[in-house]
Amino acid sequence: MEGRKRGVTSEKDVIESFAEEGFSLTVGQAKQVLEFLRGLAKVVVNDYLKESACKASGSKVFNNT
Repeated sequence: MEGRKRGVTSEKDVIESFAEEGFSLTVGQAKQVLEFLRGLAKVVVNDYLKESACKASGSKVFNNT
């Protein structure tokens, strides 16, 4: 899975990436993987932005709620 291009990832891309690792996925499974990864990305970005805002305001405590 190394060296993947950046940008929008399609179900086909997910299926190919998993196939490289020896796993076979259906289009429906690939859609679920994409939904999960997009949700995870939103959580990670939001946490990063919250942490950055706390650091910028001088707050020493980061509340992860």
